[in-house]
Amino acid sequence: MNGRLSMKIFTNSISMSGYKLALLILLTASASIGTVKMDWRMLFGSAGDQYDRLWVEFCDELKLAGSAIEFYSPDDNELDRAEGYRFLTRTLRLSLLSELEHFDAARPVIWQSETPTRKFGGNNPDEIYYDAYIDGTRSYRITGQRGTTPLIELTVYEGRMRSGERGKHVAHLTEQDLVVGEDGAVEIILSPNHHEGNWIKTTEATNFLFIRQYRFDWAQDVPADLSIEPMIAPNSPAELRLSHVRQRLMAVARAVEHNASYWPKLTKLASLRASNTVMDPITPGAEDAPSETEDTTLPQGHILQPGYFDLDDNEALLIRFTPPSGLSYWGFSLLNRWFESLDYRYQNVHSNHLRAQVGEQGAVTLVVAHRDPGLPNWIDTTGHRQGMMLFRWTRPTPATVLPDVTVEKVALDRLPGRLGGA
Repeated sequence: MNGRLSMKIFTNSISMSGYKLALLILLTASASIGTVKMDWRMLFGSAGDQYDRLWVEFCDELKLAGSAIEFYSPDDNELDRAEGYRFLTRTLRLSLLSELEHFDAARPVIWQSETPTRKFGGNNPDEIYYDAYIDGTRSYRITGQRGTTPLIELTVYEGRMRSGERGKHVAHLTEQDLVVGEDGAVEIILSPNHHEGNWIKTTEATNFLFIRQYRFDWAQDVPADLSIEPMIAPNSPAELRLSHVRQRLMAVARAVEHNASYWPKLTKLASLRASNTVMDPITPGAEDAPSETEDTTLPQGHILQPGYFDLDDNEALLIRFTPPSGLSYWGFSLLNRWFESLDYRYQNVHSNHLRAQVGEQGAVTLVVAHRDPGLPNWIDTTGHRQGMMLFRWTRPTPATVLPDVTVEKVALDRLPGRLGGA
């Protein structure tokens, strides 16, 4: 008689109370040994249905994401590889929240999707990000306090970008048009039909609400505090079903796999185009006319300008530009190979229109280097020899002309002279 059959006969032959006692003894013994690994299906038997290997299938899908980390990590760069595996855990946490916990358009919640330890897709240290999963055929009411963040935008999309779906901008509402009560209260309607006041139009395929808020002063600016509810109350939640959990877990695994390869691929393509320079600006684009300089996921009023840096230990970049008039915000940040901002909690890895020290005639010179050169506007690479650079030009007026940005690679010991001659 094999061990598995003997165990099943044993567990089936004792009472429930005795069964629990036997299990407790077994667990206690295993814990005391400390090295025993248990296959719970051998202990209890298997359901033998389509969900028998659900967790195994889920983990098998996640393994594919791990192969992307190995593929895009340089063999001689331990930091990039370590951040890659950390990026997997962060993406998994984000996807579990997005694809499983908050995947309910009948009862949506507005939740903070990105944090200092949960980043996504070129996040901006100056922004706070919130998500909600919605159904474009329904009507919703958003209420709460506006707060004091200088910039805020609520955008609805067809396609949830975090899951790997192609995102298409549908409509948006920003601080420029948002009507706020004297007490700071706001009410915003999301619906396919027109409403008076603050209204964001949705389409049948709309399924994603994305809220961005900009903090110019991290200590003083108070973010908006918003909640969302359907205008027609839903029925009581249905009982949780295995079929739903299976579907959502597989969606989680697909999202992790997609993001594990999509973002480092963008970094790789940027490195192949040119190093130590900035590329053409990327502007909000129309769905029917996409190009490499248009992005259908950007809300109106945003322009991105990426670049790639590649520096040896004794090298630095001098990035010079004169911010144009008519901008509400400009920002610059460094990203790692996985398109995450570097750790802005502890290091100086970004700058903006308030943080930067401005020179004569309004010119700005940023210094990207591995160590502090003792000069203004130092941007710390935090040990990264390669990575992405990203400018944000926000809320330009029709008359705004983006600046010419020059990038010069110099030896660290020549920095004072190069700045002096600038």
